[in-house]
Formats: sequence, structure tokens, C-alpha cells
Amino acid sequence: MKLKPQGGFNILHCADSLYPYNNNYKLKVYLKNYTFGNLKMQKINRVSLRHERKKYSQLRKVSNHNNRSGDYSKDHIDESRMHLNRALYRKHSNANSLIEQLNMTIEQIPEKLRPKINKDTHSQNESVVVLELVLSASPEWFESASESDFEKWVNLNEQAIKKRFGDNLLTIDLHLDEKTPHFHICTMPLEIAQKKKRMSK
Repeated sequence: MKLKPQGGFNILHCADSLYPYNNNYKLKVYLKNYTFGNLKMQKINRVSLRHERKKYSQLRKVSNHNNRSGDYSKDHIDESRMHLNRALYRKHSNANSLIEQLNMTIEQIPEKLRPKINKDTHSQNESVVVLELVLSASPEWFESASESDFEKWVNLNEQAIKKRFGDNLLTIDLHLDEKTPHFHICTMPLEIAQKKKRMSK
């Protein structure tokens, strides 16, 4: 097994795989009708998905922000709404931080297959060990969505994320204490490296 720094899961196309067009509940694009003079127009509400590769030395900061614990930036956070946040998934229920989630996952991998991780913060080759994705949608959609629609959005996203990343998924957090609801998804860029067999003469 190895950690694949470039992404491992074809992150650039992740949005398309998370939001299939044939889903009964349309997640990829929401359309809302508007009337402008004699013209009927549709406003397109889009999905927002960004990702960032995280090295081992960055995990504590990521974990503190996502868990709202320890030292983290409180810019754009409404502390009176912090109790609304949801920890939707933890790979290991007895792990409190992202670092613990990662270490416990690696320990479960057979020793011969474990990826080599460079934790040297002074090295240019410090390993990328986690991919963090932030998933949201147009703010206008949340303003008009019913409570039922919002819960469908949460549940279908959670199911799609778990299906997409499988055993490599570490954590899913839903933040509702900022301006726009959004998910923080942390996953390992781990893949099984298949050795090519030599052709016998």
C-alpha cells in the first residue's frame, strides 16, 4: 500500500461521482424559477467542493478546527450556534483527534503493507497523509430549503461520501455555526499498489 500525494481518488472528478445525475433527489444542481418581465428565468444553485492535501504536521490544526477544540481560528464562527454542529462519522469511535484516527488506521494495516510516512517537518518530502474536502452548496439554496429538504441533503451526502471513500474515510463533520452549512471530510489517499508480473519467456 502507498499514500498517493496527487489525490489517490481522482479528486478533480469527485463532485461528479458524489452526485449522480440519475438520483431521484437532485444534488448536483438545484433550479429555482424566477420571473423577469415577460421572461421566465431559472437560477442555478451549485455544489461547492474544494480539497486540500494535508501533511502530518498540519493534522492538529485541522482536527482542532473541525472538532471546535483546542486552539483554532474563530473567524466567521457564531459561537452561539456551535452546539448545532454534528460529528457524523468517526472511523474509530475511541479516537478523539484526527491524528489518532490516522495512526489507529495505519496500525490495522499488515506491517508489510503499511505505507512509509515521513513526519520530518523540516524535510521537503514530508508525507501527505490526509485529504480534506469541504463540501457545500449555494447559500441561496439553504435560505429557501425546508427542514425536510435540508435533512435529505445531509443524509444523501453522508451516504454518498461513505460509499465513495470506503475504508479510507476517517471523519465527517457538518458545520452549522458558520454562514453556510458545509461538510469537512477527511480521508486517507491510500491505495493498494499492484506489482506487475514479468512476462515469462
